Amino acid sequence: MAPKTANKPSGKSLAFIEKHYNSWEDFRDEFNDTANKIQGSGWCYLAKNGEIKLIANHKWKTDIVLLIDLWEHAFDPFETRKEYLKKIWRLIDWSVINDRLNASAA
Repeated sequence: MAPKTANKPSGKSLAFIEKHYNSWEDFRDEFNDTANKIQGSGWCYLAKNGEIKLIANHKWKTDIVLLIDLWEHAFDPFETRKEYLKKIWRLIDWSVINDRLNASAA
């Protein structure tokens, strides 16, 4: 998806986030804080139960709603992880996240 400056969740994804984190901004901040705790490379994700979790060493997970790649190949080598996380939220296709939440509720 092309970057959007004001890209925010809507529908089921927004309701899910607000249920677990009160607001989109609180969720994004907590997600970013958790993602910045990973040592080296890996992934950070929002789980079906609303928790924000980390994956290291290619472990298989079946509870992923939203996943952010934190491996060094995912972002420009001249940008920091914090800069990458600030930008990545402009690329999330929330309709896909809504579809995943709808599928997990079925």
